[in-house]
Amino acid sequence: MTLADWHHQAGSLPPAEQQRAAQAGADVAGGQVHIAAASAGQHALDLAVASFLQGFELALLLAGAILAAAGVVGFLGLRHLQSPASQQRQRTDVRTSR
Repeated sequence: MTLADWHHQAGSLPPAEQQRAAQAGADVAGGQVHIAAASAGQHALDLAVASFLQGFELALLLAGAILAAAGVVGFLGLRHLQSPASQQRQRTDVRTSR
C-alpha cells in the first residue's frame, strides 16, 4: 500500500525527480523518508511522509482487526473449557443433590 501510494504521489513530481523517486520507493516503505527525500529531491519529503503514514495506518488497522478477531475466537473457544477442579466440584454437586 505504501509503495503504491508513493508511486502515485511521485507522479506529481517534476519529470527530472520522478525517476529518482521511483528508485526511492523501498526507502519510503521502510520509513526512511529523509533518505528518499535526499535522493528524490526535497520536494518529495512531504509526499514520502504521507505515503509512509498511510501504509502504517493501514497496518495498524489491520493488526487491530486481527487482534479483535483473535480475542473473539479465544473467548468463544475457551468459555467451554473447564479446569479439572471445577469438573470434580460439579460431579460432587450432582451426587450430593440426589
